[in-house]
Amino acid sequence: LDELATVASIEVLDDLEAGGLIQVRTDERRHEVTLAHPVYGQVVQSSMTRIRARAALAGQARRVEEHGLRRREDPLRVATWRLAATGTADAQLLLQAARLARHTADHAGLERLARGSLAAADSVEARVLLSEALHAQCRFEEAEAALTAAAGLPAPPALRQRLAQARAIVTAWGSGR
Repeated sequence: LDELATVASIEVLDDLEAGGLIQVRTDERRHEVTLAHPVYGQVVQSSMTRIRARAALAGQARRVEEHGLRRREDPLRVATWRLAATGTADAQLLLQAARLARHTADHAGLERLARGSLAAADSVEARVLLSEALHAQCRFEEAEAALTAAAGLPAPPALRQRLAQARAIVTAWGSGR
């Protein structure tokens, strides 16, 4: 809220909140402003040029990073914004965000983050996360291909076990074998 108040007057923000367009939520010391409905964001995005959208997403990611990624969901937000803005982000941030996205049931978002992580640095964990996203979207052959590609990569024993479990699930559910 404080950062938004530097670019819009309190009167304008008050009018937006009173009109039901934005919501202000307090989370400990953070006063977070969000759109009241997702369709409002789609309307705003559709009116923005790609350059302006990229700058807005990168700026928002930078502001959250400046405060430190202290909240559990911060890595997911920042990685998603950076990926949408530039098509890339730090590989570890993307992997951390993908781990978080795994629990949100946003399988398409998990797929984007896992693919982004793989583009930055190939890893068994990113491939397993990608396979989980693809499996949840009933794209079993792609999920199996992601796991097959992971087989030759170095990984600690715990991750090897997770890879084997993922392969068993995809094989059993996806192909019925």
